[in-house]
Amino acid sequence: MLSLIAVLTTAMLSAGNAMPAPASTSGKAYAALKYGVYMHFGLATYVGISPNKYDPHDYSAKLFNPTDFDPDQWMRAAAASGAKYAVFTTKHHDGFTMWPSATTDWGVESSSRPDLDAVGEFVAAARRHGLKVGLYYSWLDKWHPGGKVKDQQPSAEYIAYAKQQLRELLTNYGDVIALYLDAPDHADEAKMAEFVQEISPETAFIWKRPWAYSAEDVHGYEELQQRDAAIKNTCQFPGPTESYWNVSGGVASWQSTDNPPQTDAANARAEISYTNMLGSTLSLNISPGRNGKLPAASVDLLKEIGTTKLPPAFTLANGKRVYDDGAGKTMRCGRADGIRFEGTWQANAQATAYQGTVHTSATANSSAVLSFTGTRAELRANAGPSSGIATISIDGGTPTRVDLYRTSSQQITWRSQPLSSAHHSIKVVVTGTRNSASSGNSIAVDALTVTQ
Repeated sequence: MLSLIAVLTTAMLSAGNAMPAPASTSGKAYAALKYGVYMHFGLATYVGISPNKYDPHDYSAKLFNPTDFDPDQWMRAAAASGAKYAVFTTKHHDGFTMWPSATTDWGVESSSRPDLDAVGEFVAAARRHGLKVGLYYSWLDKWHPGGKVKDQQPSAEYIAYAKQQLRELLTNYGDVIALYLDAPDHADEAKMAEFVQEISPETAFIWKRPWAYSAEDVHGYEELQQRDAAIKNTCQFPGPTESYWNVSGGVASWQSTDNPPQTDAANARAEISYTNMLGSTLSLNISPGRNGKLPAASVDLLKEIGTTKLPPAFTLANGKRVYDDGAGKTMRCGRADGIRFEGTWQANAQATAYQGTVHTSATANSSAVLSFTGTRAELRANAGPSSGIATISIDGGTPTRVDLYRTSSQQITWRSQPLSSAHHSIKVVVTGTRNSASSGNSIAVDALTVTQ
């Protein structure tokens, strides 16, 4: 279950409560895209092991051999899902370059497809289908002697080598909306951000380092657990965030098997919407297989994601967020009118991420009352196989009956009509009844978004 999280779209800074600098123009441009796809493709697709777990010197570049490389197929499916951008792995931890780099022959030019500039083909296909282009680059390089930065400081030679590769990527392939720098141990973030901005001012610099906040334009979180932890970190980093979510059916993020995706469209739509509501962009990783095409099941998933319009994305004002911890204590970076919870529902302590309190009840006629000041409200609740039926009303009005039973765990949304700028309250009541197919009658309040 998810906790009650109250999010207000406007806030005033309290006196003396300093905040970090506002988000950069490039960061805001990337964040505004809300949803895109990530695609891992490279030597690891053929090795069948995550690059974290093998020594590239044990394998031949000839393993890389896509016989039906078709990035247009990838982008058609991505665009059909509603994605606005696509990110490609230009070089992962094995150091294998997916473009013909002047810095090394360890890459596509030594593979079984020496004619293939995979980065160039990816970029061209993305633009043909109306998608912005993002590029992933690994700071860790297990091929280069000075690039094993998890164990040692990078050598001066490796820093020059990596910067030259980044220069090639940011100058040879047109506009790049974002550069995602992975595993940046022993790297000077400020200098790397400055380097990227000098070469390509319109490129958002995304830094995958959840414990550090300083020079990046967008802060990157890997997997949804890190996204959830981001809620606790908004006072340190109030700017745009990016959440990566792998659903590929292969090994780690690589489609090295024929297994289908690890989610369905309903769950994917819910996660995209929920992530956007938290103020984060979601990148859905769904990778091509060894033949160079997306598996049919992955194409079907992307098309189905696009068949239902996603709920409106949540927009931050001035990069500030305010959260309620579910117990009436507002966690905030600035000052704002709070959202308060009252009622007879249970609040259970949880150990992970934002799940500090879970508001749930299966007791007939028990109620939860959420009070706020604002002009519009959006209430989210968990739905699933054991959920019951609730009534929801605002300001004492006629209750709306909501059946929360679903065959799989997801979220439903109740939105108010425009409200006067005054104090309001939403009341949720457990009816004690359930859908005949449900195994329970519990109700769980998830999140309340208020526009002031």
